[in-house]
Amino acid sequence: MKIIIGVAVLLLAAFLFFRNNRSVAGSHGRTVRPGASLNPKSGRAQPAPRPYRATSIVPGTNACGAVAELQETRFLDAQGATPALPLEGCDAGSCQCRYAHHTDRRDSSDDRRLAGQLQSQLYEANSGDERRQRRRGRRRRDLN
Repeated sequence: MKIIIGVAVLLLAAFLFFRNNRSVAGSHGRTVRPGASLNPKSGRAQPAPRPYRATSIVPGTNACGAVAELQETRFLDAQGATPALPLEGCDAGSCQCRYAHHTDRRDSSDDRRLAGQLQSQLYEANSGDERRQRRRGRRRRDLN
């Protein structure tokens, strides 16, 4: 009897563990990456937000001078700085300019800071207080 109860408890624990650790299930049994959500209208997975994605403006066939000035400029999407098309002062009859989206260029594996530098930078970012003090020595003149 004790063996049956033990096996039942073990199976229940395994079931609860796997149920809580699987990916979020989408509609029709599809799985969605963690961090992503489902679009309520189409039922498709929406990509996880990327706060450091950039946008630039690609000029169309009859581009105006305002777009030519901003052609090489990248705007950070998180700041909402990307101007709306057509731009103010656009003199084209029908604006054919479009947005080009650029992924985040940062690579997390390319962090060149040493562990000690990273620790001090994180400490300064969180508290901001410089708490290092001059230590007293062990000599007689240092004790006074």
